[in-house]
Amino acid sequence: MRARSFLILGAVTLLVGGAAVIAVVGDDRPQSAVQAAGPVLPGLRDRLADVADVVVRDAAQTVTIRRTADGWGVAELGNYPVPPEKVREIVRALVQLEKAEVKTSRADQWSRLSVEDVETAGATSKLVSLRNAAGEVVAQLLIGKSGSGVGAEGSTYVRVPGEPQAWLARGTLTANTKPGDWVDRRLFAIPTGDIQQVRIVHPDKSTVTLIREGDGPNFRLAELPAGGKAKLKRPDELDEIVQALNDMPSEDLAPLAERQFPPSKTIRVTITRTDGSIVAFDVADEGGERWLRFLDGRMPAGLPAAATTMAFQVPAWKLTPLERKLAELIEKPAG
Repeated sequence: MRARSFLILGAVTLLVGGAAVIAVVGDDRPQSAVQAAGPVLPGLRDRLADVADVVVRDAAQTVTIRRTADGWGVAELGNYPVPPEKVREIVRALVQLEKAEVKTSRADQWSRLSVEDVETAGATSKLVSLRNAAGEVVAQLLIGKSGSGVGAEGSTYVRVPGEPQAWLARGTLTANTKPGDWVDRRLFAIPTGDIQQVRIVHPDKSTVTLIREGDGPNFRLAELPAGGKAKLKRPDELDEIVQALNDMPSEDLAPLAERQFPPSKTIRVTITRTDGSIVAFDVADEGGERWLRFLDGRMPAGLPAAATTMAFQVPAWKLTPLERKLAELIEKPAG
């Protein structure tokens, strides 16, 4: 193995929670081509231990991923936890970028590659900054469009801020400014076998309550009138409600203070598990989006404590079964 390959294999070292984490960086391109072009950010791999912030900015917003005593977190969201592998991914990509082709050095042409300064009106570029604990820049790079055309697959247009020269670089990276793209997207998952009861209260105070029948897999609708005067429209109606709780992903998150939960547009869901523990949350319809907040002390195990201060955007289609009212679930016999 060539000497440079040995250096790259041990390149990306990040301090996570006070411990050194080694991220392996590989390179299988011809040695001569790598030497001829060189890294876009030379010397970066030797300074990775200094990185305390990863800042991604576009024309609309900025997200700061900050190293704390407990790991990495979104600074704008009270250091809500970020999986360390997401930090390793973007930093490793920056280290791996290699100059492949010289592009324009004219400022009036940068926007064609999306490598203009983010402060420029209508900018479509993204600025990635690595900073140390003192806020000093370790490395910066403007990320533009993906390369196109024959031979440009797996490449990206880039430019170092303050330098006129734009490059087509070998390598790709994803630079997200949306906080929800940095955190763990799995909000909670409650297996059907762990659910004893589900109670849903709608804005008009009507309820839908599912109760497990004995120790079996089936549920009954508590509000279903006795005497066979009404029945479920479909046998699987109740299964769909329970199954919606099996895997609830998060699409985005925001501080609770930034989201409204008006009683007229909010349902409350209370889940009693077979072990007696309770998970409870509200879901509000905000312009067609669904935002969820957990009730005090009734959050699923495994979520960080910071989740109590957040609202989570969840897929509207996942909530459809939970939003059905009693009249939508049952049918009464004619006459």
